[in-house]
Amino acid sequence: MSWGSSFLQAGDEIIVSTMEHHSNIIPWQMIAARTGAKLRFLNISPKGDIQVKNLAKAINFRTKLLAVTHVSHVLGSVNDIKSLVDYAKCVNVKVLVDACQSLPYMKVDVKQLGCDFLVGSGNKLFAAGGVGFLYVKQSVLKSIPAFLTGGESMFSDVSLDKSAIECGRLEAAFPPAAQVLALASSIEKLKSSLVFESGRAAGPMRNSPQVDKHSALLGQVLLEQLSDVRRITIYSPGPDSRPRVPICAFNVDGTDAEVVQAMLREKGIYISAGTHQAIPLHRELGIGSSLRVSFAHYNTVDDVARFTDTLKLALDKLPEKMW
Repeated sequence: MSWGSSFLQAGDEIIVSTMEHHSNIIPWQMIAARTGAKLRFLNISPKGDIQVKNLAKAINFRTKLLAVTHVSHVLGSVNDIKSLVDYAKCVNVKVLVDACQSLPYMKVDVKQLGCDFLVGSGNKLFAAGGVGFLYVKQSVLKSIPAFLTGGESMFSDVSLDKSAIECGRLEAAFPPAAQVLALASSIEKLKSSLVFESGRAAGPMRNSPQVDKHSALLGQVLLEQLSDVRRITIYSPGPDSRPRVPICAFNVDGTDAEVVQAMLREKGIYISAGTHQAIPLHRELGIGSSLRVSFAHYNTVDDVARFTDTLKLALDKLPEKMW
């Protein structure tokens, strides 16, 4: 918000994708209203991702920022962030990456990606809620004015007529130390649990970091098994050479998502139902809500099988059309 308020003005443009979590849409709407900047949106491709060719059509000399998610928290698809950043940099556009959903599954290297901003969330990293982090490239950070003040880390010197602000300019007052330490511990534990292939991925996503081997397997098995379940529509992209994480959005034909959610909950299976804070994505897909199942590194292939078997049993109890 501090960067946007300081560097955006009337006529400038911010590009955001339609697959974003509301937390990467609403703040930019607020900034646009405050500065007179305009939001433009990138639609998802048939493969369920954001592609460079679509960015090339949207970007122009007025574009100042691209804000895009690394991994869709609804579809589980992985965007080729490196290629998107490279293209944006060719026309001097800043890039913010929402890595909240990629960090639990992928090796994320800000230097390799080349982005200017990157955000992560503690609750997605199995840490306490209410804590997260913002990475800002050093050259960009130095130009951002402080929007809150207080605390020792912000200043190198304070005199009666002026104060010298350090690079901790966005870290006013005392931080939530306990939550931050717990987050660091959770990240270290997660890093020790993920396993990656040597080298880079091949094919159309060769520039992207790889998905943890076990998570990639869970994603593949999940899609394969869900594809065998009758009466469902799957919105996540099908298995191909592109990496994905074990998250999948779907609906049961003719049945409200909350009904299916409740039936699975009775059997000890907990999945999300609704819009998952992604209303624009659901409107683009032409649906009002969806079911979303997600697995993590601690889950097993047997967990996936239990989910799909339980779903099949639940659907057998439903009439062909409820509404």
